[in-house]
Amino acid sequence: MRYINYSETMRILLLITGLLATPAVSADVYRSVDDSGNIVYSDKPSPDAEKIQIDEIQTIEAPDIGPFEYTPPKNPAGTPIYTKLEITSPEEGAAIRSNSGEITISSVLEPGLNTASGHQLVLIMDGNDVATGGPQFNLQNVDRGTHSVSVAIKDSSGKVVMQSTPVTFTLQRIAVQPPPPPPKPAPPPKPPI
Repeated sequence: MRYINYSETMRILLLITGLLATPAVSADVYRSVDDSGNIVYSDKPSPDAEKIQIDEIQTIEAPDIGPFEYTPPKNPAGTPIYTKLEITSPEEGAAIRSNSGEITISSVLEPGLNTASGHQLVLIMDGNDVATGGPQFNLQNVDRGTHSVSVAIKDSSGKVVMQSTPVTFTLQRIAVQPPPPPPKPAPPPKPPI
């Protein structure tokens, strides 16, 4: 029994792959064994070669679909579709020191706000509407501690059209504490008996 080594196997596979990958033509393929026992594939017949039947490769023409053109979705209400609303400052998890409690919340909106349809930007802090206007909101006397803010677009009826992802920040303020109470006076000594 004769074993075919790796390089011979690879040559055979490459030859067969090459023959199968070529366009379908009426070329015949022949298989034979040479004097050294090597298997040989060729398009020319030799006296002891056998003809190999190669099935025609099925091909499917891809349809021409033309160039891609993006069409944005239409809004049935006729109002603009906002593509971006987010808070840019402060960053998520920020620690802000402001002893006066002043803080600025900045947001970005794309495309711009459609005020003609009654839309307005509303700043929501800790679940409550605290300011309108924007895209920057300047807050005064904010309590120290951790707060969650988001910006929403609301229509004239107060319905939320779009809302940003909430951002959490911690405001650090010096706490003014009253002076400690004076110590209690010591009880008078008991008279001797």
